[in-house]
Amino acid sequence: MKRSNGSFAAVTDDLLRDTSALLAWRQANTGGSSTDDDLFVLGAAERALELASNPSALFISLVKHNRRRFITIAQDERAADRLRRHEGHGTIHSPFAAKLISRLAGRMAGVR
Repeated sequence: MKRSNGSFAAVTDDLLRDTSALLAWRQANTGGSSTDDDLFVLGAAERALELASNPSALFISLVKHNRRRFITIAQDERAADRLRRHEGHGTIHSPFAAKLISRLAGRMAGVR
């Protein structure tokens, strides 16, 4: 995910809680529209809000260094729920479902 320099100065805990604002931030700072990047940014926000005493700093670290592997399945599922609610879908449409299932299956392959 390509980032603009200085884009992280706008990251606040409130931004991490606001799906619309966070997705707008992602699009403004990376350009284009990618469901994978949307899920990653929302998943990073979920992880940061869940675990960190300073959520903004953890989020910045995760996104800046593209640390997708640190997002848990539960956090990824919450990110998908946020994205669905944002898009106004009650259920996942098939292209989105295919990407999500593929990501989750890849993570589960190493878990026994």
